[in-house]
Parts: sequence; structure tokens; C-alpha cells
Amino acid sequence: MRLAPAIRRIAVAGALALAGLAAATPGPAGAAQGAFVPGHLLATGRMIAAPAVLGDGRVLLTGGFGYSGILASNEIYQPGSGAWVHAEPLVSPRFGHTATTLFDGRVLVAGGANLTAKYLDSSEIYDPATGSWTISGAMTTPRAFATATLMLDGRVLVAGGRNLTAHALASAEVFDPGTGAWTRVASMQGARYHYTSALLEDGRVLVAGGYDAHDVQVASAEVFDPRTNAWSSAGHMRTARANHTETRLAGGRVLVAGGGDRPTGFVDSTEIYDPATNAWSAGPRMATARGFATATPLPSGRVLLAGGYGNDGDLASAELFDPRTGRWSSVGPMATPRGQAAAALLPDGRVLIAGGQRYTGAFLQSTEVFDPNRTARLGPTGLQVSPARVRGQRRITLTYRAPDAGSTVIRIQRARSGGGWVRLPERIVHADSAGRNRVLVALTRGARRFTPGSYRLVVARPSAGTAAVTVAFTIAA
Repeated sequence: MRLAPAIRRIAVAGALALAGLAAATPGPAGAAQGAFVPGHLLATGRMIAAPAVLGDGRVLLTGGFGYSGILASNEIYQPGSGAWVHAEPLVSPRFGHTATTLFDGRVLVAGGANLTAKYLDSSEIYDPATGSWTISGAMTTPRAFATATLMLDGRVLVAGGRNLTAHALASAEVFDPGTGAWTRVASMQGARYHYTSALLEDGRVLVAGGYDAHDVQVASAEVFDPRTNAWSSAGHMRTARANHTETRLAGGRVLVAGGGDRPTGFVDSTEIYDPATNAWSAGPRMATARGFATATPLPSGRVLLAGGYGNDGDLASAELFDPRTGRWSSVGPMATPRGQAAAALLPDGRVLIAGGQRYTGAFLQSTEVFDPNRTARLGPTGLQVSPARVRGQRRITLTYRAPDAGSTVIRIQRARSGGGWVRLPERIVHADSAGRNRVLVALTRGARRFTPGSYRLVVARPSAGTAAVTVAFTIAA
């Protein structure tokens, strides 16, 4: 199916109108323009659920993984009321799948995995006019943890991923909405899964990073040209990464941010790909290292990066990248830390964040909406302790950034053996200067040292009404 000229004109005009909206003006010192507002609960806590924005602005959230296992259930978010309503379930439960809104308004769900068929080659289509699902053509290869990219001609490119026969796939295929059929196209130069993709302005598709067949994070990138059915090298990123984000910026460049995993650690670095030169350049570092975050381009041209997992646990923090200044700025944090959540841009420029998982494993029903026009008070950011593992030392050093001059309260908590935290009586009040601050924290009570175990510092600015943030450390025996 080809995109009709009239539809193409409407899409382009709409994009230009959105791009013309001015960025929000900065808030006062110690505040940020942009805040999260708690939303209605999902009926089912879920992670790795694939979202799709419908033509009327509603958001369809499909499948995923929850307490009952791999899900077939779906829910629809209604921006006007903020409520979630039941939607007809998928024909096959699945997670690690893709969901793509086609030019005719239908939604294509493809691939993924479940406990019955393991890796799936099936696809199904949701029709918002009837609220029902129909089985579509089978893919040429079962796959999960791939990406799906809607191309300019209306077809959908799905590439890579993994299945039972291949730890990582290089194969690629294209879905044609006109025929409902999948057709194999040229394979990528390198097999990969948990990578990212973005449609370039000239109609080509950029893929970057991911894991290879040996579960090693890669820095390679390549571009698919649907006109020639060929992949070509897009060079190498400066940092090998998976579980990162990839977002096309106004003007055609592509931002890649964060990534990593729990065993190897997460990164705060970013990179920018320029299709004109087919080269990567280093971007500005984020305030927080993170992977499994969401990235959403806003009508102003900025990019919202929210949540994810960091080197000290799950994250509630969020940041905005402004391509005009090349800088990141902090916004108000989410009420709930979360990784592997779903995100969608709403018609009025707000961003819906739904579900996800806590670092401890809890599946989340909570949702939040980012409002770029709300002002949020900011607390300390960029917490670090040194050393993070203490043996034979009586103090550690805490560093953080404060949004302005004020007072920060630091408390110490010890992990309970059965879960949870015990607050210790120690309390430090530090008079901050704007920017970087350094505080020495004693790990003694009179002549006695703290007992070995897991601890964390809880850092808050009560007078500003901001949420507390934490950073973990360990006292070794």
C-alpha cells in the first residue's frame, strides 16, 4: 500500500504545525518546566507492553508480561478522561512483540514470544472501527525483541531479534498492508536483538547497537534502503550499547542515548548520527546513566527521556534534550521509579508513561502523564558515593548537584534481612551551593562502626517539597 498524496500532505502539515510550537520557558531557580502528574491505574500490571497511538489520539497498550505470565489482554487510554478501558484481547498472548499504527489507522502486532508457541511468527491486526482483532499473514521467521519501522510507502520493516534456532537474527522482512503478506528482504550485515531503529527523512531505516549472537553489546550501525533492498554500513558508535533509545531529531539527525544492562552497568553517554555524513559524533552526557528508559520526541523538538534502570536501581528521574542548544535539562521526577515502561505522545503534546517494572521485579499498574507546561520543584540529582564498597574506613563521600542554594537533609538506612529498610538516627543537614556539592558522611556511632551490610543514603530537600532520592553503598565485613 502506498501513502495517498492527500494523506501525505496532511501528515506533513501536521508535523510542521507541531514543530512550530515554542519550547516552554524555563522556571525559576530550583524549578523545572515540565512535571509528571499521576494517572489512572491499569487493570493489569505489565512490562514490555507495546503501545500504539490510534488515529483519534487514544493509546492502545498490547500484551506484555505481568504477574499472571505472558498477557493477551489489552487496554486503551482515553486522553480526555484519563481513564483506561478494556479492549478485546490478542488472539495470541505475547511479549517482546511490536505494535505499529498503519497509515489506514489499523494496528499491526507482530512476533514476540509466549509459553505455548515459544517464539512467534504470527501477526494480527486491530481495527479501531470494529474494536476487533484478525489474524494476518505469518512472518517468514519467528522472532522477538526486534523492531518494526513504518516506512514512507506504508510498508513495515521488521528486522533482527532472536528465536529458538538463532540467538540473534540478521534476517529482515517487510509487511504489505495491501496484501497482508510478509516478504523476506535482504538480511542485515550483523545479527542483533535489543537494538533500536529510526526512520530517516529520506526513507531509509537506521538500526544501531544491540546484542550480537554471543550476547555482547555492539557499536555497529547500518542503514536499510527500501529502494535498492540493501543494507549498508552506518559506521560505529563510540560506545557499544544495547537497551538504549534512538530518536530522530528535527532536521534529520538521530539521537542515541544511554543503554547497558545490570551485570555490565549502565552508561550516561549519548551520540548523534548525521545521515549527511554517515558518521557519529559524541553528544552531551545525561545527568544519570540509564537503560531500558523511554524516549519521546515532543512537539517543541525536544526529546523526553524518562525512567529506566540505573547503576543504583530503578529511576524516577527524567531529562529533556534540546537539539537547538545541545543540552540536557532535568524535569520533575515521576512519582514511581520504573523501567521497561510504555510511552506515547498524546495529541495535546503531553506524554503518557504506563506500566513497567521495578528493579526488584514488581509489575506496575500505575501510569503518569508528563505535562511540559507544568512547573516542578527540583531536588538533588546525580548522586554518587565514594567508595561504594567500604572496608576499614570510617566515612564515605557523597556528591550531588543541587538546583540552587538551600538545605539538603541526608539520612542513612540499613537493609533488613527480610526486605525493606531501617532508618538510622543519623541526620545530616547540608547548606548547598548551586551546582556540585560534596559531603563527608561518617559511618560510626561514637566509638563503634556500623555493622557490615547493605545501606543507602536518602537525600531530600523538604523545604522544596521534592521527592527523596537514594544512592546505595555496602559496608564489607
